[in-house]
Amino acid sequence: MLQLKAELSATLAAHADSAQRVQRYQERLIPIAEQALENSRTAYESGQLSVLELIDSERALLEMNLNYARAVSKVTQADAALNALTGAIN
Repeated sequence: MLQLKAELSATLAAHADSAQRVQRYQERLIPIAEQALENSRTAYESGQLSVLELIDSERALLEMNLNYARAVSKVTQADAALNALTGAIN
């Protein structure tokens, strides 16, 4: 019983952490990376930025989206683990 409580507590903490990450990516990090990419495109079009710097901005946005997807995956995994620990079936 004590082990089950410990697993449940750890899984709840992992779920909360991942859910906060998802929210942070949605509300702050991805929009900032999108704006940075837009700024880079504008600067590139006006000759103020090299193509490599533009590509770096695109890479940064792709990385943000990948990290967001990983965080969503961890939330889903924690949901499944919570369901398994509590016996819930959806």
